[in-house]
Amino acid sequence: LPFPQYTHRDGVLNLARHFPPDCVPPDLGPKMYNGFGQKHAWRGMDPAVAKGGHTNLHCDVSDAVNVMVDVYEGDDGDDSEDETDEASLADAELGSLSCQHGAIWDIYRWQDTEAILQLLHAVARERDVEITSNPIHDQLFYLDDTLRKRLRDQYKVRGWRFVQRRGDAVFIPAGCPHQVRNLSSCVKVALDFVSPENAHRCVHLTDEFAKLPRGHHLSEDKLQVKTMLLHTMKHLTEALMPRRQPAEAE
Repeated sequence: LPFPQYTHRDGVLNLARHFPPDCVPPDLGPKMYNGFGQKHAWRGMDPAVAKGGHTNLHCDVSDAVNVMVDVYEGDDGDDSEDETDEASLADAELGSLSCQHGAIWDIYRWQDTEAILQLLHAVARERDVEITSNPIHDQLFYLDDTLRKRLRDQYKVRGWRFVQRRGDAVFIPAGCPHQVRNLSSCVKVALDFVSPENAHRCVHLTDEFAKLPRGHHLSEDKLQVKTMLLHTMKHLTEALMPRRQPAEAE
């Protein structure tokens, strides 16, 4: 993996390395994902349209790296059944999708989370969608081209939109809202880590997740980042403070 200082379990900049060995460690992966894809006539907010494999907008409590290890580059059988619609294969930011193979990612800044939440609550009111807690944590929406344009025009928020291809590693900072749409059937491997730069976000999200309704899939503290930070500080203190020599016997 790239940047082994962060991504390896014993990397010097991966705070997870300091988790005590006599405790049950958090499950940081690696995890394998098998995704199905579809290119034609995909609209994220239209329930009448058959969708390919996708992950709705959400954020993760830790940093992560996602590697696409294999992707099917032939013609998808499901697509051949649809009527040819060049408009549905055109992306305003990526161009034509007809020859693209892989997965489309949209990643937004942590600082833009509040603006995105304002948009999602407005859309929920307009479309009579019930929101019980946080629409990002509940993974209720996929931002299609219409909603992304509205996010840019009304809230001045623009994310990073790109195609992940075979062999590409995508880094997702902790707390950054992101979504994925598979253009092709693919296999991905993901690994979580905790960087010093984003540890404060991990703590913030841990506290935020704890306030979610009981039984929510995020309400459990699976990362145990506060325990991780406690032992990180213990390690740093021992490394920086000089050890006292035992008093010499007279």
